Amino acid sequence: MRRLLLIATILVPFGTALVYPQGPAKPTKGYPAVNAIFKANCVGCHQGAGAAGKFDVTTYAKVMVGSKKGKMVVPGKPTKSPLMDYLKGTKKPAMPMGAKPLKSADLKIISDWITAGAKNK
Repeated sequence: MRRLLLIATILVPFGTALVYPQGPAKPTKGYPAVNAIFKANCVGCHQGAGAAGKFDVTTYAKVMVGSKKGKMVVPGKPTKSPLMDYLKGTKKPAMPMGAKPLKSADLKIISDWITAGAKNK
């Protein structure tokens, strides 16, 4: 009986893992993490031919092209990157428009990516 209880105690957590899979881990740095943030918060307005401000965030190349106002990302210089100003709300309109500001952890991921050279990796 004890043995059965021990086995059940060990197997139950694994059984719930099979029923509730966690899915792939969310990237935490580099462009894959930045892209995940853009997909979750920005592509609703910033994609395709009708992208708000002509700033399309659907691909790395399009992010690096910038917007109708010019470059949004200055590799190596987050404080010179207009993208950071819009995301922090120091430049208007604050982004994401009409939604909650990005979490500080997400802002850090984007800032760190820019600091590291804003590379496609």
